Amino acid sequence: MKKICIIDYKINNISSIKKAVQETGHEFNVIDNGKQLNNYSHVILPGVGSFDAGVRQLKKLNLFDLLIKRMDKTYIFGICLGMQLLFEESEESEESKDKTLGLGIIKGSVKKILAKKNFNIYCPHIGWNNIYAKDSKNLFNINEKKDFYFANSFYVDPDDKNLIEYYFFHGAEYPSIIKKENIFGVQFHPEKSEEGIKILSNFCNLD
Repeated sequence: MKKICIIDYKINNISSIKKAVQETGHEFNVIDNGKQLNNYSHVILPGVGSFDAGVRQLKKLNLFDLLIKRMDKTYIFGICLGMQLLFEESEESEESKDKTLGLGIIKGSVKKILAKKNFNIYCPHIGWNNIYAKDSKNLFNINEKKDFYFANSFYVDPDDKNLIEYYFFHGAEYPSIIKKENIFGVQFHPEKSEEGIKILSNFCNLD
C-alpha cells in the first residue's frame, strides 16, 4: 500500500513542501522521528541550510541510520539540501575539525559552485533557471522550457555520471536531477513552480 511522508528535521521549509504535496492531491503525513519511517513507501526529504546541520538533525531525530536501512525498500525524493545529504560528504564541512559524512546512499560528494564574477556568475546561485536532459529520455515528463527555482551554493557530483538525468547551467554544467533506481534528488525547489509540483506528483504516483 502506498503511503507518503515528508520528513521534518527542523531545518527545512516544511510548510511550502506540505502545500505543494497537498496541491498534487496525494495524502501524506509529516514525520520527525525515525520510529515512524518504516510505515512509509514514499519519503520526501526536503532541506535548506548547511550540510553539517542537516546530518546532525537527522541523527538527533533517529532518522539517519534508518534512512540508510530503508534505501532499498522505499522511494526517496531529496530536495535541495535533502538531495545533497544523500551523498557521502560535502566541501561545505571542510572547515569542521572532523569532516561530516552524509548518508552515503549515493556515492560521490557535494562541491562548491564556481563563481566567475567577470562573467556575472555568482555564488550562491539564486533565482530561476531552466534545466535540460542529458539525452532524449524525459524523466517525470518535464517541460524543459519552464524555469525552476534554485537557491544553492553547492552542487552534487556523483561518482557514476549515469545517475545524472538533468543539468542546469550557471557558468558551468551542474546536475539538477539525479536518479539511482528508487532514489531521486532535485537541486531546485519543486514547490516553487507548477512544473515542479508536477514532478512531486509523478514521484508520489510511483508504484
